[in-house]
Amino acid sequence: MNEALDLIADFLRDAELRGVAFFNEAELQHELGYWLRAKLPVETNVHFERPADSFFPKAVGLVKKEIDLIVAGPNKSWHLAIELKCPRNGRVPETMFDACKDLQFLEQLVASGFRAGAFIMHVEDPAFYQSGLQTGIYSHFRAGTPLTGVIAKPTGKKDLEVRLANSYSVHWRPYGMNGRYWFERVSSVPNQPLNLTPESRRSASRLL
Repeated sequence: MNEALDLIADFLRDAELRGVAFFNEAELQHELGYWLRAKLPVETNVHFERPADSFFPKAVGLVKKEIDLIVAGPNKSWHLAIELKCPRNGRVPETMFDACKDLQFLEQLVASGFRAGAFIMHVEDPAFYQSGLQTGIYSHFRAGTPLTGVIAKPTGKKDLEVRLANSYSVHWRPYGMNGRYWFERVSSVPNQPLNLTPESRRSASRLL
């Protein structure tokens, strides 16, 4: 599994050196997926857009249903979940919150049986990583405040929130002229129940 995580880092460095431009999240997803298929041993499988409970039946009541990419080791001996964000249409605070939601999703997947998770956020708009407000959700992405605990939704329905068991620091790496990317690994979660939102609790009760 560590080989797969290292290959993700290699992919990002290689794509930056070659000047690969990602038009949207789908392009990033497919480029990374095919890279992993080409580089990993043949007995390792790479899956696109699969529901979490198709791998681990107890993975229910989560904040999301489908995983962007899944790497499964030989004989399903381990599973790596990969979530991606590649915003190209503004929505800066909303996308920041969605990124936090992806981290919570990965924590839930690890708690459900996945060996680890990986999160990649690729941006071209400097509003994600510099200038402007540095309070609230912006402080995590622009000022280095660690992401942990309860993160409130910054717009719309303010009663929605993300709960993170671990602590993460957003470290932006350069990608071309104005681009940046953030690569985060989720390899363990404190021994505690899944942090479900009210919406996901209702979903879980329907599935159980």
